[in-house]
Amino acid sequence: MTRHESLRAELSRIAAFGVELRSVEEQDLPMLCHWRNKPEILPFMGDVRPVTPQVMRFWLGRVQSGDTVWPYIGCWDGTPVGYIEIKDIDWSNSSCTSGIFLSGKENFSTGVSFCLVLCREIVLARLGLKLLISKIRPNNVRSIRFCTAYGAEYVRTDGEFLVYHYEFSRRRQKLKTIAAALGMKDEFARHFEEGQT
Repeated sequence: MTRHESLRAELSRIAAFGVELRSVEEQDLPMLCHWRNKPEILPFMGDVRPVTPQVMRFWLGRVQSGDTVWPYIGCWDGTPVGYIEIKDIDWSNSSCTSGIFLSGKENFSTGVSFCLVLCREIVLARLGLKLLISKIRPNNVRSIRFCTAYGAEYVRTDGEFLVYHYEFSRRRQKLKTIAAALGMKDEFARHFEEGQT
C-alpha cells in the first residue's frame, strides 16, 4: 500500500467541529448529481453543464484511482449537507485547489460551512498541504464573501474565474477566530496547536 493509499484509508472519515467528512462513495452519486445540478449551484461550477449519474460514476472511478483529488460528503448531525473537495494536488509544491457547496439554501448562514472547512483543515494538515487555492466565478458573491472570511486573498483572474490564495498562517489565524466565535476554541487548539500541526 502506498503512502497516499494509506492516507486515503485513514482520512476516509473525519469527525470534528460538529460535522463529519466522509469520502464520496458510489451510493452518494445520485444525491451528489442532484445537488450539483440545482439552479443555485450549477451556474457556479467549473463546468456548468448538468451531470448525469453515468458521468459521476466515471469521475469517481478516475478520482479513486489517483491521488490528486479527495472528495467528501459533509454531514451535520448525521445528515448529508454538502460537498467539499481537495483537488489539483501538487505534492511537490504542497498546494491544492478546493471547493465547497451546500446541498440547499436551508443550510446557508447556519455556520455549517465554516465547520466543514475547519474539518477539511485536518485533512490538509495530514496531507501536508499548505497553500490552498480557490477559483470562483465573479458573480458568486456569497462564495467570495465566505472565502475571504477565512483568509482568502485575490491574486489574479484566470479566464472566467477569480483566483484566491489562502496563505497558511493567515488562513489558520482566521480559522482560529472563527472556531472561537463558534464556541470551538478548545477543539481548534487540540487539532492545530497541540503539537503545531
